[in-house]
Amino acid sequence: ARTEGEVDELVRKFDADGDGMLSMDEISKAWAEVDLKISYWDGVGDEKPNASALKRALADTVLVDAAWLAQLADAGGVLPRCQDLPEGARVTLEEMEMWTHTFTVGVLVISYPWLDADHPDKDGLQLRAISHVLKIFDKEAKSKYGAGCKVGVFFDYVSMPQRSRGSAEDDRTPEERAIFGRALKGINLWYGHPRTHVLLVDTELPAGAHTNTQPYKGRGWCVMEYNASGLVKDDMALISLKRSEEHTSELQSPLQ
Repeated sequence: ARTEGEVDELVRKFDADGDGMLSMDEISKAWAEVDLKISYWDGVGDEKPNASALKRALADTVLVDAAWLAQLADAGGVLPRCQDLPEGARVTLEEMEMWTHTFTVGVLVISYPWLDADHPDKDGLQLRAISHVLKIFDKEAKSKYGAGCKVGVFFDYVSMPQRSRGSAEDDRTPEERAIFGRALKGINLWYGHPRTHVLLVDTELPAGAHTNTQPYKGRGWCVMEYNASGLVKDDMALISLKRSEEHTSELQSPLQ
């Protein structure tokens, strides 16, 4: 892993417009210069992943195994913080790269409304609502690409360092805050990359007391994520949970 200083130096070197963020083109140039192993996601072309930018983002972002999340849901569990993930929950690049579909990569990005400020889903209700989708993706990965293939899930609470529940102050370490800041700057890559799958949790909010009762379409972050995804994805990669529940035989896109 690279230190914060090394990452900052790369940003300064390749940040042509000086906005403190690297565009996908700038990330590709930076990635090509550093001494890193070229792999499947680096392939460029109409039927290639074109995912070097996602590969770079993995330095600061954790993707979690879809099968592990489904098992957590079945056990009635609740999402842990990124820092508290148990061994075996994370996926590796090599496991995701076994997914070699022509037009998608083995990544599922979750767009969902947080129900409370200190935890997005404290009762695990939204996790259980999407468990069948997680199982579909895991089954697809293993049946088509081999037993070792895993789908990496971007789920912000478990993918980026979070403060402790109920903490009045930000109790993350300086390193955790720095990682979170870099991950947040690159969050649009996961939603806006043409090859990732995005699941819109656009169903009615779960029953119960929540501090935020705005529906999916009333949330600024959710609207941004939907728009960023919808601009670049076809109906194979953009999935509506609401429409899928109405058509139980298969996953459905809001574009259909």
